[in-house]
Amino acid sequence: MLRNQLNKDANLVPGSYFLIEGKHDTIGISLEESTKSIAKLAAKISTKLDTVVINLKDNDLFWACTFYRDGTAVSSIRHGYDSLQSDFIEEVLLPLIADSSAYEELLHQLLSSALKGQTLIKFLQAFGLEPYQGMEYRFLELEDRDELERKHIVFYEKSNPKKLTVRAIQDVIVHHAGEFLQSKGYRYQNKTNDRVLFLKQINGYRYEIMFNLATKQCVVITYMHPSFDEEDIEWLQQHGYTRFIHFATQIELVKGLDQLLIDIAEVGIPWLESNEMEDMDLLSVYEGLVDPTLAKYGYERTQTDDRLIDTGGIVVYQGKYTIVFQHVVMRGKFRAYVDQIHFDEYFIRSQMAAHMMNDEKLVPVDSRGFKNTEEFRKEMSKYLHWLECFLTTGY
Repeated sequence: MLRNQLNKDANLVPGSYFLIEGKHDTIGISLEESTKSIAKLAAKISTKLDTVVINLKDNDLFWACTFYRDGTAVSSIRHGYDSLQSDFIEEVLLPLIADSSAYEELLHQLLSSALKGQTLIKFLQAFGLEPYQGMEYRFLELEDRDELERKHIVFYEKSNPKKLTVRAIQDVIVHHAGEFLQSKGYRYQNKTNDRVLFLKQINGYRYEIMFNLATKQCVVITYMHPSFDEEDIEWLQQHGYTRFIHFATQIELVKGLDQLLIDIAEVGIPWLESNEMEDMDLLSVYEGLVDPTLAKYGYERTQTDDRLIDTGGIVVYQGKYTIVFQHVVMRGKFRAYVDQIHFDEYFIRSQMAAHMMNDEKLVPVDSRGFKNTEEFRKEMSKYLHWLECFLTTGY
């Protein structure tokens, strides 16, 4: 019915939205996400289709619906964790109720401050909308059109769809890639302004798959294992592991993600998880190497945290300066500080440039990753070499 009505007029109601046929007379449920245009859009649809339109919104904080009839909002319900706002149901809407007992229970639950999840279920039952429970409306346009029509869901798209926002791109990635990556053990962790992160822990260490969005209309896949460093970046690029997609629309984004997921499964994850971490005895390196080296300059180890890698702990030496070695939580890396100054490449370049200018062996680098005790010993030896130069020269 809705499909026939939409086909009669290509400009029925401009916009991009879904209409879902409910029981009794047609109930159009508008799924346009723009909060500014939703009321106007739903009102127009109710007039054009001569029916009742329900705009239903459900998220982690609340669910809400507004009923529109003849271009006017006639009733609304909004139920959150700690509040209830409701005009309840106007008499004109009573004929639309599919289950009167569920409707009575809905009213009872709303008045008794029941959990929002319970009231949403009763609302859907009351109006015969159970098939749509738990449906993520903003992702409907990713679904197969034939399957949607079998569910009596019609998609109406404006001719010039708006450009995807960063947040919309992130939401598509989480929705489209999340289930697959979860099946591989990678949990959705978070999203920042320029990336979406999925994380897996193996023996307490972090293995990460990141979708980077730093470049406009482009998604780049990067991987990070516990001992990841700059050499890995170069290796990944040289061997074709750095995959990316360009897109202009959401459909192109989804198609690109499908190909990226194949690459992740066949190439990315096997390489990522091949970088296994070994059991390490970090304390033996501090006792056998760092302690005697710094003791020559009057330094004594005054603090050694337990479980250095698990907790991101520190090892502290006191002398003329305070020297701190801080381990990166769940990674095979550490950072060194001298009197709270990060003793890294940039510090060394500025403070010791003249001393190192003609000595290639002293060219500084950030802490490389390590995956066993011997590699940790080698990294610490490099740092101690720089530290001894600093402690000897004073700059």
